Amino acid sequence: MNRFAATLLECEREGCLSLSRLRLDNGVELTALSAGLGGVGEAGARLYVAIKAAEVSLARPPLPAISLRNRLPGRVLRLEHGRLLSRIMLDCAGLSLEVLITRRGADELALELGDEVIALVKANELTVLADVD
Repeated sequence: MNRFAATLLECEREGCLSLSRLRLDNGVELTALSAGLGGVGEAGARLYVAIKAAEVSLARPPLPAISLRNRLPGRVLRLEHGRLLSRIMLDCAGLSLEVLITRRGADELALELGDEVIALVKANELTVLADVD
């Protein structure tokens, strides 16, 4: 599980849904959609954002028009290919992001060390966790 410290920029609420805009410590902004009572706090709150490696998709730039809000530009640091899955480590502006995709998907992208990619995460796949110590 990838886990990053972040600051809550704003949180919109409608019924039991919260749409939060967060800034990671490296300056990248993400959007998280959460269901449940309350929300994640007030603007300025320090939080953690968790992203499962298997919930990240990869694309090569330039990226066509797409609805995914969370786009993290990165560079391939490590590739580990198994028979079915590939584990990829990215450097996203100083943060390490682990990605788990199918081997076939990795082969179709023809990924090599040092390649520039964009990591994509749907807003509902981000988990916002308690305060940063």
